Amino acid sequence: MPRASVLAIGNEVVQGRVLNTNAQYLGRRLTLLGYDVVLSASVPDRMELIVEILRIATDRFSSDLIVTTGGLGPTYDDITSEALSKYLGEEHVVNEEALEMVRQKYVARGLGLTPERIKMAMMPKSAKPIPNPIGTAPGILVKKGNKLFVSLPGVPSEMQAIWEQSIEP
Repeated sequence: MPRASVLAIGNEVVQGRVLNTNAQYLGRRLTLLGYDVVLSASVPDRMELIVEILRIATDRFSSDLIVTTGGLGPTYDDITSEALSKYLGEEHVVNEEALEMVRQKYVARGLGLTPERIKMAMMPKSAKPIPNPIGTAPGILVKKGNKLFVSLPGVPSEMQAIWEQSIEP
């Protein structure tokens, strides 16, 4: 049975300001898909802790699928994609396909790209962006050896929309 870890990233989750409904949703969906969910954890927006929990999920818990939620937005504390790049030992780059996804979301609102918005298109060099049908930040998909990393926005409606439209099928 394949093993999965669900990792919520964000100070707001760890400090109890936001209820982590994403873990419940993903745990249920992964179990129905036949995964053994071996780890569900929350960590704050701190680079070293995000990198460490990714290491723990893959090494200690032998997860085949690691799903993160949160930390993909435009603010200074949204560092999940950078932490994933660091953990994987990959360059953290602007993904052109993701940049176009972000650009289209803002153009539709009559807005342009800013450095903060461009940040949402940054990801590990080998990553593939996942379209976000509701929000602005694309998800991230990285296959590394026999491990699959999926990073999704922390906003539950966005996370669920991406999961149901792009990941689960």
